[in-house]
Amino acid sequence: MYRIIILIFTVVWLISGCTSPKRYARNDYSFYRSNFKLDSTALLHTDGVYVLEKIVTDQNRDKQEGLKEKKVYKFYPTGQVNMVIDDNLIASRGTLFEGYYRINNNKLVIQSVNQPLRQFYYSYAYITNQQMVIVLKTHLGRGKMKDKYYHSSYKEYYRFEPNSNRDYTIPGW
Repeated sequence: MYRIIILIFTVVWLISGCTSPKRYARNDYSFYRSNFKLDSTALLHTDGVYVLEKIVTDQNRDKQEGLKEKKVYKFYPTGQVNMVIDDNLIASRGTLFEGYYRINNNKLVIQSVNQPLRQFYYSYAYITNQQMVIVLKTHLGRGKMKDKYYHSSYKEYYRFEPNSNRDYTIPGW
């Protein structure tokens, strides 16, 4: 009888361990670098936030549709990035994802994870002095900065807002 109970307990323990959600830590991200420091000449700003202004696709190229909620990206000089949904642009609603980024000249790649799918995703963007434009979001490419990932008819335009007063989570991940 005890052997059956132990066997059942072991099977339940194994099954529950396999289905429990994985909590991703910084070492799980290939973009994580403990010694990352943003170059002082980089076009990416970390002294404010990037706020979604519009999304342009082939279907809506001639019209700008109103956005129901605002996506906001907050970048840190140590390589971390937060994305939050901020519907009134006054107070943060909490972090939607925490990730890491790589930057090379005006090209940027953001690495985030889709928890339910246990899959990393990459947002390919380019930076100007006061704007970030995301052109592709995919699980392909592993974050490599190849030109083919920077051409798309889809574009998310984010304007930079300097010295934001919003209270965003300090990176502790």
